[in-house]
Amino acid sequence: MLFKKINKIKLILGKRNSVYLLYYFLFSSFVVLLEAIGIGLIPVIFSGLMDQSLILNKLDFNETVYNFVYNVFNNKNFFVLIPIIIFLFFLIKLSINVIFIFFESKFFKLIVVNLTTNVFEIYLKKNYLFHALNNPLILGRNITAEVNNTINHIRNFLLIFRESFQVIIIGMVLLFAHFKVTILIFLIIVFFGIIFFYLTGNKLKQKEKISFFERGEKSKIINQIINSIIEVKLYQKAIFFIEKYKKSTNNELDSNYFQQIISKLPKQIIEFIIVFALILAIFYASFQGLKIEAMIALILLYFFAALKIYPSINNLLINRLGLIKTGISFDVIHKTIKNKNEDSEPIKITNKFDFQDKIKLVNVNFSYQGRNKSLKDINLEVKKNEMIGLVGKTGSGKSTLIKIIMGLITPHSGEFTVDGKNIENIKYKWQKNISYIPQNFFILDDTIKKNIIFGENENDINYNLLEKSIKFSSLDAFISQLPKKLDTFVGANGRKISGGQAQRLIIARAIYKNTDLIILDEATNSLDKKTELEIMENIYKLKGKKTIFLITHNQKILNGCDKIFDISDGNLVKK
Repeated sequence: MLFKKINKIKLILGKRNSVYLLYYFLFSSFVVLLEAIGIGLIPVIFSGLMDQSLILNKLDFNETVYNFVYNVFNNKNFFVLIPIIIFLFFLIKLSINVIFIFFESKFFKLIVVNLTTNVFEIYLKKNYLFHALNNPLILGRNITAEVNNTINHIRNFLLIFRESFQVIIIGMVLLFAHFKVTILIFLIIVFFGIIFFYLTGNKLKQKEKISFFERGEKSKIINQIINSIIEVKLYQKAIFFIEKYKKSTNNELDSNYFQQIISKLPKQIIEFIIVFALILAIFYASFQGLKIEAMIALILLYFFAALKIYPSINNLLINRLGLIKTGISFDVIHKTIKNKNEDSEPIKITNKFDFQDKIKLVNVNFSYQGRNKSLKDINLEVKKNEMIGLVGKTGSGKSTLIKIIMGLITPHSGEFTVDGKNIENIKYKWQKNISYIPQNFFILDDTIKKNIIFGENENDINYNLLEKSIKFSSLDAFISQLPKKLDTFVGANGRKISGGQAQRLIIARAIYKNTDLIILDEATNSLDKKTELEIMENIYKLKGKKTIFLITHNQKILNGCDKIFDISDGNLVKK
């Protein structure tokens, strides 16, 4: 079980961060050793001042050690050296602890950045179907909240080791001081610890499952409200969504409420147990007839030990509860990284496919999971620089066919070639030839310029092409009236501009890419007739220069196409 957990952590962190994790563990172990020495140092010296035999009797198993300590105690400069030794030790201990604090903070910052970036990259590499079947809000939650919970899980796991090591080391010091008293104290602590976890462990797991689910549910509710704010207000459904959100939040906080109570109980319980154990130890020492000097030294030692063991045992319980609380998140991220190569695609391909001849689909079939066939025995041949019109009812398969042509989904049967080459062998190079203007587009919450260049560095902007794309999409008059021109912010999904302006922005984005193939999927449906005509005139000017697929319900704008096809119930028919 332990090695399985360690292997999971190594997989999640990767080789480099796993090495840093080893350094962290060794460094923290050294800090624990210093803490243990610090606990025993003052009581040992105090015992030596009161009665040297209390210490020397413990060392008679080794003559060399015995003689060394005896000489130290009987050195004429003993009372001068001791304060200096104590001061230097605690100064060194302080310095090392400060260095460790900085190292620990930097280490966990590093693994948070690396892990969240890694998960983000894994999702971006997934193919189109993966994203079509998974809720983007859940993926977003995994990248942020669940990654943070996973790091907390790893931190809890490490701290359990660290605190356990500290308790063991301190326990060894106490065993050396008095075996029976120490065993008695630890048996009491372990007994109460087992009872505590038996009563709370399973309940906490159940509560965390509820909390995990509700975190995703709340995100979905917020997104639904924000993206349908017009309907919410128009149909006066705000109360419905508020109540839905309140219920989800209440369920999550009910779970968190239990977790908060459980996390605060150990401190109170441990405090009582340690005091109770110390009292029993004092009674036991008295019953054994220990000398007053030995009792004072023993009580002093246990007092200093309690100062360190108390927070350590509390942290052990808290971090054990933390492991349960963050366990689901840890498993989700582990599964994501373990299966990172499933449905994965390269992020960037440098080379572009040199499209020279034709696109050809032969007996292509495709259906989405759990549905009837979307496309049935599709046969299509498109020569380079032809203009193709596609018509059909909503849900007839037009967009599915286009996604196959773009290489986003793979046919279940049939053959799709470009210039005689199977699309699966050239898919990513082929995609560099395509510009896509979708019906349901997304506008970046950024400037007009950043929306058009879309992911390109400002140093690489082709301003000549940028200007042409703006004129092509009839945005030039609109932009010229703006005080900040291209640096005007358009708001989240273009809320600060009209729907028609937003759609023209997407057209400009596609034209700026300057590709061989342009796909317009109901690309002018939000435009007024005048602007639509202007843009379609510009589109037709590209005829013979670009390969164009024009998907529309408007039959009038298809008149200039070289070929027109009708898709009905997954069947393609030439008109």
